[in-house]
Amino acid sequence: MVRIFFWLVKWQFSLLVFFFGVLSLSAQDLEPRAYANVPKDLNVIAAGYVFINGNVLTDPSLPIKDFTLQSHNMAVNYIRTFGLANKLARIQVGLPFTFMDGSAVVSDQLVTGSRTGFADMKVRFGIIC
Repeated sequence: MVRIFFWLVKWQFSLLVFFFGVLSLSAQDLEPRAYANVPKDLNVIAAGYVFINGNVLTDPSLPIKDFTLQSHNMAVNYIRTFGLANKLARIQVGLPFTFMDGSAVVSDQLVTGSRTGFADMKVRFGIIC
């Protein structure tokens, strides 16, 4: 009887440690002011534009030379702050759109390409403790 009791306690303790380990996940974001302390019940719409032009470095063993890329990137973000369990929480949704043109010499032949379209949508949820 005592063995069964200790086995149950050990099993329940292991289960608790597992669930608390899973539930205490944390993450790091390198974007500055991503979780700035802002007022509750705030709605923000932001737009951004980035232009990139330059050479792309490749592995020298590949048959690719003179790889250049030009990219126009636009993004629209929506941010909503709210209260959750007496803490400040926020949800952010970002939708980027990209125009890209590039060229490279592959096996002594000029190859060009162009891509236009939506990139991956980004959804971020956070709580400031």
